[in-house]
Amino acid sequence: MGFTRGICAFLICVVSSSALADTAALFNQFYYIERNNSGEAVRIRLKEDKSTEAVTEDVLNDLASGLFALQSQKSSMVSSDFQSELEWDQWTEEDKEAYRLALGGVDQSVLFSNARKDKGFMRVLRQLELNLFRLRYTKDIAHVTDPLYFYEGEVERKIRKELWKLADSIFDEVPILNIVRFVISETMGMYRVRQRFFQHLLLHILEADPQGSMIGLSSVEVDQVRSSIYASRLSYDDILDMDDILDQWQSYGNEEQTEAIQQAEKRFKRYQRRFFTDVSVPYSYAFNEGQRTGRRNRLEVYNLSVKKWRYSGQPSSAYIFRKPDKIFQSRVVLRGLQLALRFVSIPIPLVGSRVRRFFDKTIRSFYAGQREVEGGLFGYFVAHCQLDKAMQVVKQNLNPVLQRYVREQIQPSLCVATE
Repeated sequence: MGFTRGICAFLICVVSSSALADTAALFNQFYYIERNNSGEAVRIRLKEDKSTEAVTEDVLNDLASGLFALQSQKSSMVSSDFQSELEWDQWTEEDKEAYRLALGGVDQSVLFSNARKDKGFMRVLRQLELNLFRLRYTKDIAHVTDPLYFYEGEVERKIRKELWKLADSIFDEVPILNIVRFVISETMGMYRVRQRFFQHLLLHILEADPQGSMIGLSSVEVDQVRSSIYASRLSYDDILDMDDILDQWQSYGNEEQTEAIQQAEKRFKRYQRRFFTDVSVPYSYAFNEGQRTGRRNRLEVYNLSVKKWRYSGQPSSAYIFRKPDKIFQSRVVLRGLQLALRFVSIPIPLVGSRVRRFFDKTIRSFYAGQREVEGGLFGYFVAHCQLDKAMQVVKQNLNPVLQRYVREQIQPSLCVATE
């Protein structure tokens, strides 16, 4: 079927004007604009909340649930059907071996429960909890006037280094040290993931309001917000790109967005016959409703901007209508695998570290990038009065920090669409 995504570049293609009549309400539910004395926008931040309070307990409970799910599904996870879903034949032998080790005979959920009672473990987590307030900068979604704003921050790295050093001074045994490090990294990473989620929600809002008039921005400020969001993705290794950003602050974000749209368009065209022949409903440039050829009654929303996993080019699943919990359940088990491998003593430390690092990269490729972009899908569902689907998107993010924030901020009156 024909589908002109180019026309949809900065518009929501299938949403009526009445459905988007209250875009401002969606924006104001989560964000506020900080302005200077002249009334010009300086930065966009998330509204205040209590997401740093005792969040580690929620994280630990979620990780424990993942290990329990892993334990209960071990037999099915070695089945050909499950491994076919993971495209097992494309895995490296090293990753396959790590997978088998993680599924070893020991019940890791019991070991994790015991580790949580360890005094040293609790001491590190208390210190982690005390430091979470230092991550409040992750509530900054975009900085309108400072191209280097996100590039200059090192807070997260410093906190992690401090906590890892504390853990090293307490634990001699490698498995529990690896577990503690994993918990630290996961907990802190959730604040960054929340930031990315709401950056993508804001990009979605700007598709509906390209001039910024509904949310109180000028068209110039909209361009700068977009530049700031894309600039925030750069790492310390991307110093050469910073010169481009400084020289092209007004256009950088639009160019990056155009490139993202083109990549999504390429993926759509490449997989159109396989996923979008029977059904194709575009939600935005990044998400498209479809149905895999030959799979009747398996209507899904596909993410065209992030591929299924590192060795596959096909779009990833973002929402499955008949089995809305399937993506959540799959991600819970996959993250459980990552944690389970920390319980395994691999004799040669450097080899063990490398095995875990590569295995993490493979497993995370099934969910990490996908869940950040799904802020846009959350916005689409909210704008269409499908709050149950929107909250499912939040749930499958595996992120208590995000879940707390959304529950605290969202109101039933946010439903802005008309039937």
